[in-house]
Amino acid sequence: MWPTDLARRRARASGRVPHHRRGAEPAVLVIERHGGREIVAHACALAAAASVHPGMSLAHARPLLGPRAALVRPHRPDRDAAALRSLALWALRVSPEVGLDPPAGLLIDVGGTGRLYGSEARVARSVCRAVARFGIAARGAVASTVGCARALSHHGSDPLAVVPPGGERGALAGLPVASLGIDARCAERLDAVGIGRIADLMRLSRAALPARFGPDLLPRLDRALGEAWEWFDPVRPDPPVAAGIAFEGPTTDAESVSEAVRAAVGLLCARLAQRHRGAREVALTLARADAVPEGVSVRLSSPSRDPTHLWNLLRPRVEGLNLGFGVDGVMLVAVRAAALRDGQVHVAALGGDRDAPDVARAVAETLDTLVNRLGPGRVLRAEGVASHLPERSVRLRSVLEDPPRGPAAAVTTHARPSVLLSPPEPAEAVALVPEGPVLTLRWRGRAWGVLTSRGPERIAPEWWREAEARAEREYHALQLEDGSWVWACRELLRGRWFVHGIWA
Repeated sequence: MWPTDLARRRARASGRVPHHRRGAEPAVLVIERHGGREIVAHACALAAAASVHPGMSLAHARPLLGPRAALVRPHRPDRDAAALRSLALWALRVSPEVGLDPPAGLLIDVGGTGRLYGSEARVARSVCRAVARFGIAARGAVASTVGCARALSHHGSDPLAVVPPGGERGALAGLPVASLGIDARCAERLDAVGIGRIADLMRLSRAALPARFGPDLLPRLDRALGEAWEWFDPVRPDPPVAAGIAFEGPTTDAESVSEAVRAAVGLLCARLAQRHRGAREVALTLARADAVPEGVSVRLSSPSRDPTHLWNLLRPRVEGLNLGFGVDGVMLVAVRAAALRDGQVHVAALGGDRDAPDVARAVAETLDTLVNRLGPGRVLRAEGVASHLPERSVRLRSVLEDPPRGPAAAVTTHARPSVLLSPPEPAEAVALVPEGPVLTLRWRGRAWGVLTSRGPERIAPEWWREAEARAEREYHALQLEDGSWVWACRELLRGRWFVHGIWA
């Protein structure tokens, strides 16, 4: 994973990609400031093809790109490290042992996972394909040693190299000595005496190497060849925030259990506040004396650590739990959590009211209450879709689903009815000319006189759907004789009329 890929993804998500010639993708440059100079820290493949390389000044790199636009972003090592850790946590689905290889590498122990995929090479290939779908360029290598895999992934000629057990010496022979991870000063001293490849290094006497090139050279070579052990520290996801209350003995008193759950909610919210996070899903488990599992969970539409709100969601569920022969304790776990920044308390300018209502918070709490009473499939939010067809321009999703990333789909500026009929209802219309104003409309078994006719508005089909390639429509906004407004459309190909919407 390279910082240039991260910069390109962030720019696309924010919509800040500069305008450039059609068909010419901009080159991405990640820069660092050294004093008053801007130095290229990383360059994408397009920039590298134009002879732009790290260490070059930005003023020197721009002319090399020619007419191609340059997308310049500052280097943020902290954000790169956070993104690398997030990718490592994602890779835990492939192997339980995943380590970080800063600044842009992952170490994955795929030993034994070949039984699930067919071979270890297929494991590595599937990981590279999955990472590519994230928009991140990746190279990989499979070897019996960490040093060999690292060297081939960074300096090998193949984007995905596979070394059979015992083949490390031959695979490393043609690589530069810098691929062993030695410091730049040691590599310069080796190059000064004509040792540029690992094969040249392996032909030298081992006794003289530490004195001339430092004590770190031989251990790195031995670890890459498998003659010395090398390990890495695997990443571990942060444990979920939890809070529990234990009783001195089993109890069947429902009120005592409710009070314990309420106390656990307070502890959970306090621990969430320490991590600056809010719960998206909370699971409650009762430790029953008969060891029969009993518990409930609630989901939230937005992160929250308000103990009153969480208790109001859990209380109806707690009252219906089966306590069995007694409960030894309760455990509350934030199964899903998200970052939640501390908000500012607004003081009203007049009257000094410190309890000014937070509209967004009140809406979120109302949605959570409705979801836990009616079900997640019955509380939906409208989401814009990039389609000019009215029936496809909006999609309904559960309020518990995360909103899509990136800019929202554009919404047309034309007037649209508040209610769309699905399916559109057949109708008949009389007009002076096919494209002219509508005089009468027969709909729902009645002939309606039309007081006002606005339009037509022609809507073309989506050309990539072959079945609809010729289904153009013309829409008219009609005010009927009773004062109501309807949205009528005419299919140009067949001349049929429908009522597609109503202004309620």
